[in-house]
Amino acid sequence: MTGALSGNHPSTSPDYEAGNGVVLVVIDPQAFVGLDAFLTDTGQCARALRQSAPVDPARPVLLPGDVENAIRAARGELLPLPDQVRDQLAELAEHLGARTLARG
Repeated sequence: MTGALSGNHPSTSPDYEAGNGVVLVVIDPQAFVGLDAFLTDTGQCARALRQSAPVDPARPVLLPGDVENAIRAARGELLPLPDQVRDQLAELAEHLGARTLARG
């Protein structure tokens, strides 16, 4: 469906070239049921899913974003950057007259 909507064509089409067509659909819950009702319903759903028995007890049921949130919590506000990227950003900052990134 996203291939057709994005103009990239479905992979079964002779017009398909390569890659993934991307379509973002943004929905404002306030326009439908209100934010509070939406958060209540989705919160209840998330709790029910998390309480589901996992197929493998060593691997808990996860929801989208759980892994990323755990990584973010473990590293705090730091975003690890390779030295080469950090050096390139420092060069760009100097060129633009901006502050450089602190090493950490």
